[in-house]
Amino acid sequence: ERIVVTTEPGNKRVVSIIDGIEENIFEQLDQGSTFIHLNVGENVIRYNADELLEQLEVYITYKNYYIGI
Repeated sequence: ERIVVTTEPGNKRVVSIIDGIEENIFEQLDQGSTFIHLNVGENVIRYNADELLEQLEVYITYKNYYIGI
């Protein structure tokens, strides 16, 4: 499963992609969830799991959609 989180102002989305099929999972977020914004440069992000932590793989990519001078 691949989960894509878009934090673009006015276009926040959370999509699950399994075998090329996209599903909107925004409504499955916890009520208290908040979106984070990555800073330019290095960001430290930690993750955890209740079970099978050794099998958990997390890849985080960042795309800057706005280029300015």
